[in-house]
Amino acid sequence: MDTATQAVLPHVEDCRIGGVIEKNGVRLLTLDEWRVHAPPKSEVHWKDGRSAKESARAWLDDAPLIPAEIAATLSSRHDIGPLSA
Repeated sequence: MDTATQAVLPHVEDCRIGGVIEKNGVRLLTLDEWRVHAPPKSEVHWKDGRSAKESARAWLDDAPLIPAEIAATLSSRHDIGPLSA
C-alpha cells in the first residue's frame, strides 16, 4: 500500500478481505492467464499503463486480498463503510 493510502486509512490492511480470482471456474494466477480467460473488450487496453492490464496486475499482485487502493476507496465511502473480514 502506498504511503498516501496508508495516511488516509491506516487500518486498511486490517480489513482487507481475501478470496480467489477466477473466471468460468479457471483460477487466474498470472497476467497471461487473465488475458486468455478474462480478456479486455479490446486489445488496445491490454498494454502496460492502461487500465485493463493495470487493474489485473493490481488484483494479482495483492491476491488473494482486495488491492489496498480499492479497499481504501471502498472503506472511505460512508455508504459502504469499513471492510471487515
